[in-house]
Amino acid sequence: MLRTLLFRFFVAVFAVCLSLTGAANAQSSGPRIALVVGNTQYADPLATSANDAGLIAETLRGAGFDVTGAANLDQDSLRRAFQDFLGKATQAGPDAIAFVYLAGRGLQYEGDNYFAPIDANIARDADIPLQAMRVSDFTRALAAVPLRARIIVLDAARGNHFAPGGNLAGGLALIDADPGSLYAFNATPGTIAPDEPGPYGAYAQALAEMLRQGGVPIDVAFSQARLRANESTKGAVTPWDAANITPPLVLLEGAPSAPSAGTSVSYAALQSRPISSFPANEAYAAALERDTLEGYQDFLVAYPNDPLAARVRALLAARREALTWRRTLAANTPDACWSYMRRYPKGPHFYDARRRLSFLAAPMEPPPNFDVYDFGGLPPPPPAEYVIIDSPVIIFDPVIYPPPPPPPVYFLPPQPVAFIELPPPPPPQGPGFLPIPIPVPVPFGRFNGPQGVVVQQNFGQQGPVGRGAAPGAAQTGQPGAPPAPPAAANPAVPNHALPQGAGLPPVAPNAHPPGAVAPGAPPAASSLKPATPAASPAAPVAPPAAGGGAPNHALPQGAGLPPVAPNAHSAGAVAPSAPPAKPASPAAAPTTPPAAGGGAPNRALPQGTSLPPVLPSTHPATAPAAPKPVSPAAAPHAAAPPAAAAAPPHPAAPPAASRPQVAPRPQPAPQQNERPQAAPPQAQRPQPQAMRPPAAPPPQMARPQPPPQVARSQAQPKPAGKPAPAKPGEQANHP
Repeated sequence: MLRTLLFRFFVAVFAVCLSLTGAANAQSSGPRIALVVGNTQYADPLATSANDAGLIAETLRGAGFDVTGAANLDQDSLRRAFQDFLGKATQAGPDAIAFVYLAGRGLQYEGDNYFAPIDANIARDADIPLQAMRVSDFTRALAAVPLRARIIVLDAARGNHFAPGGNLAGGLALIDADPGSLYAFNATPGTIAPDEPGPYGAYAQALAEMLRQGGVPIDVAFSQARLRANESTKGAVTPWDAANITPPLVLLEGAPSAPSAGTSVSYAALQSRPISSFPANEAYAAALERDTLEGYQDFLVAYPNDPLAARVRALLAARREALTWRRTLAANTPDACWSYMRRYPKGPHFYDARRRLSFLAAPMEPPPNFDVYDFGGLPPPPPAEYVIIDSPVIIFDPVIYPPPPPPPVYFLPPQPVAFIELPPPPPPQGPGFLPIPIPVPVPFGRFNGPQGVVVQQNFGQQGPVGRGAAPGAAQTGQPGAPPAPPAAANPAVPNHALPQGAGLPPVAPNAHPPGAVAPGAPPAASSLKPATPAASPAAPVAPPAAGGGAPNHALPQGAGLPPVAPNAHSAGAVAPSAPPAKPASPAAAPTTPPAAGGGAPNRALPQGTSLPPVLPSTHPATAPAAPKPVSPAAAPHAAAPPAAAAAPPHPAAPPAASRPQVAPRPQPAPQQNERPQAAPPQAQRPQPQAMRPPAAPPPQMARPQPPPQVARSQAQPKPAGKPAPAKPGEQANHP
């Protein structure tokens, strides 16, 4: 007998070694995609769902997943998220791994599980398919996509206030795992987990811990998460999972510092041991780790009077009833529904069976003779289980069920220090974002593929889709371009400062004084106000005229023009680049008083053979077609020299439009003399000298200091040569 037991033991060890060798090589090198959703803002809010989703998102990122995260999705946003993820899974290829984690409130209805969006308004049971998302619709579509593995986690088996009086079963419904899939709940089917204060839920924290292990198959990691969550909540939370993934899937390879293979072999060998071979405390951990109907029955047979028997009996009763209803739905016949109603006359799915009979157009009451369905050989529950099943909801209250002892270390290693007191995550970036915690190191696992990433995607929960962001556009929270500087506070004075740009040197906002005209811009009527001169080391200012009483009409140095009034040139003024005209006889127009010292006003431009480059002219680009003499009496100007009654004809200057214009180079505003002036009643656009009506500028207009060799116009400089004749009606500017 002993020899037979030893032989079986070594055969089991050899088989486990082979399976672990295959599992070590089963790490998928294909793409890894994940969808993580955390809903908290229900009518009865949850404290941990968003934090739990952020913790799982960060854990999956460390395992090489391309994670799409979102928080607080309404119905439309949730549908967009599912559709977007199905599209990604379709494009990922057959070697990809898809992981879906949904945290929030869920419920079951007629054998299907539903995930509730935050705007779900479920007043009666018939509203559930309209207001909530049926998970099976998504999982069936995902199962049709060729993938290496699909992992669906519903952290949503909680109490809710949906459809009061609708006679709904509690918790989530038992489902079968499709090939290549793993399904997991935060509570065993038919039971609910309590709402936790936070910062994290026990199941999400346990799952994040176990997924970080290296060299552990995915189904083993979920089994260990069940043990950890049950231990940390003193038996209040008992997660569930069903796996159908072959070959075994390993998310992280074992690091060199990982525990030796002997520990893993011992853990796997424990699964083949009979429950009765363990002490009572360890037998509970063995039955919970296996989480099967047979394992719970074996525990009650071995230890029927143990304090833990009541807890195990409640787990067995919930599993038996959930399996009975699952097989009723699989049969989908009136006989199966009538058989369930007879076996569980007060069961949680009694009204679901009646709704199914209505769908099958069968009578609610069974006929005297019908074929009783045997539920695949599943025996009916003993009388002790009816007390548990007939209760409105199954929850493992520590007052009713004594807390279980900690599992032995060969079933579950000690909890890492980083997870004993896991700090809460920082606040999220904004509405609709998950709070991503600080990464926790992975000491015993490593991933050799591309680094994972968490993308906070906008499905409508972060703001209106289509206003600044298209559906599915990633919202990373990166700052945008800096805002432009504010305009001047004075509404009466326009801000003519040059804008900042890549090709222009930076200037301070409102670099030009109020009322100044930007280079190349036409003067406005509101700009004829005294301006404060701006100091510029690059543009020296000529000293004022002697005596201080005479106006200085010289132009400043620099590429920019000072602010001028419309029609600042008189009828006899000389346009820039025009040749000197013959002296004319004095006219009746009054002149300004001479400067102190008896000298005449200085109106001459500096001498030079050529003009320096200047900005585009404020004069019109085209010269008038036919010059006309201008009467001096028609344009009186206080600062204009005597003009001839009729100037002799001169050849017209070449049109300025044929010359290429040079973009202005911004310069600090030159220093200007301030003299009081009166703004004209209305600003006029610049016109050709012979076409626009001359207007008298306000007296005492501020004019800048004269620079050497700077023309008043902004036209393109002409090559040195013979000077062009002056325009008709203009006086020569050379003495």
